[in-house]
Amino acid sequence: MNLNWRYFCIGMCILLTGCSNEVNKIRIVHTIGFDKEGKNIKGTIVSPNYLEGIAAKSETLSGVSETDNEVLFRINNQSNYTIQVGQLRTVLFGMNYAKKGIGETIRSLVNNPDIGRILYLAITEQEAQELIKLTEKKDTLYIFNMIKQNIKTGNIPQFNLHTFLCMYYNKWEDSFLPYLRKNENDEVTIGGLSLLKEGKFVMNLNVDQSFFFTLMYNDSSSGMHLFPIHLKDKKGLLLLQNINSNVKYSINNSKIPTIHIKLKLSGMIKDSPEWINLEKNKHIIQVEKQIEEKIKQESEKLVRQLQAKNVDGLGFGNFIRSKRKYWSLDDYKSTFQEMKVKVDVDTTILQSGIGE
Repeated sequence: MNLNWRYFCIGMCILLTGCSNEVNKIRIVHTIGFDKEGKNIKGTIVSPNYLEGIAAKSETLSGVSETDNEVLFRINNQSNYTIQVGQLRTVLFGMNYAKKGIGETIRSLVNNPDIGRILYLAITEQEAQELIKLTEKKDTLYIFNMIKQNIKTGNIPQFNLHTFLCMYYNKWEDSFLPYLRKNENDEVTIGGLSLLKEGKFVMNLNVDQSFFFTLMYNDSSSGMHLFPIHLKDKKGLLLLQNINSNVKYSINNSKIPTIHIKLKLSGMIKDSPEWINLEKNKHIIQVEKQIEEKIKQESEKLVRQLQAKNVDGLGFGNFIRSKRKYWSLDDYKSTFQEMKVKVDVDTTILQSGIGE
């Protein structure tokens, strides 16, 4: 028995050594960024280098080409190992690149059989290369994991490559992507959402606006927002965490539709001024009412901003199309900016922090 176990261990060591050697012969790309450089396209990749031992070290390489299809070929010419994109997890588009349109790159991603569907896309305020280099000393999956956890717990709606492609190829709605930026400490952070029309950047929403966008976009169980609050002559701020929210759309029968958005939000107060007593039902009712008014005000304001930019990130056109048999694409395009949108909110405070 002991002899068999010894042979097994020796065999596993040989097998693992062989696997390690194979991994060391390729460069696995986890993130790639695209930027405009004059009339050309600059691509930057980040990949783990397993040659340093068990703890992989991040390495970046960049290449410039006239087309995005050729960028990886240019980068591969600089690499001592073959570049593989089968484990690609994040694609970043610098702002200058996104303003010109990301359509060609999206089509290349879709048509590349080596690229999987566990993939996030994002727009960057600075050059994508700059943000990639800021994370060079971190895990090569740092940006991927940051986006993933902000979708799970932050103010970013549920999305992935599949849902983005559905939005991008749908003529009845526009698309959005997470928006990344460099903060004052030279750290990469979630800045909110970027709205795109036909693959071209239109506008940004900050993190606060993204909270209201997410509430209106789909049912959610994540997100936080700081609400102004007042009782009598006292004013302060209250931090609310979304525990569960539901959204329902309805429309009337007029030629230019009026969309009614009904939001139902259950939340937990994470922090509040000491003069608010959440054991008093009177205080809870006042807090809920003020939160409802603020959500209604900010949500309707946000919709007007989207209409002013003629970008339908919330998918109003797609919803109306599902309710009206004879609703044409021309009807949608000619009335979107004139639609009236009313938001009603029902908020319930389920619980407060342990201090309460």
